[in-house]
This record gives sequence, structure tokens and C-alpha cells, in this order.
Amino acid sequence: MMEHPEDLLVHAVDGDLSPEGRAALDAHLAACAACRTDLEAAQCARAALASLADQSVPFGVTEPVLLEIAKGAR
Repeated sequence: MMEHPEDLLVHAVDGDLSPEGRAALDAHLAACAACRTDLEAAQCARAALASLADQSVPFGVTEPVLLEIAKGAR
């Protein structure tokens, strides 16, 4: 069974992959269609999200969200 380099895929999408990591990922991608597909999908998703305009958070939304987060942390 082939080991998939998820950490290298994440760094590739984020654009902070080291030259050594890039070489290792390229070697893996040459033999793994699943990871090529995953990488392409992640890159497309990142590009789509980056193209969205920033939106202001409506007044009154932040406090309830932060309270729910605090409840979950307990």
C-alpha cells in the first residue's frame, strides 16, 4: 500500500514547500494519480477562496460565536 505525503501536499498548496519536499512530492505525484487529483482540487479550492471579496462581520455576530467557542473549550 502506498504512503501518501499529506504534509507535503499541504505545503505545496500553501506555497511553502522546501526544494527537498518539492522533489519528494514530484516523485510521488509521478506515480500517484490520487494525490495528483487531490493536489489539483486543493489548489482550485484555494484559488476560489482567494478570489472571494472580504466581508464584514455583521454587528452582534462575534460575541455569540466566541461564547460558543469558549463553551466547547471547557
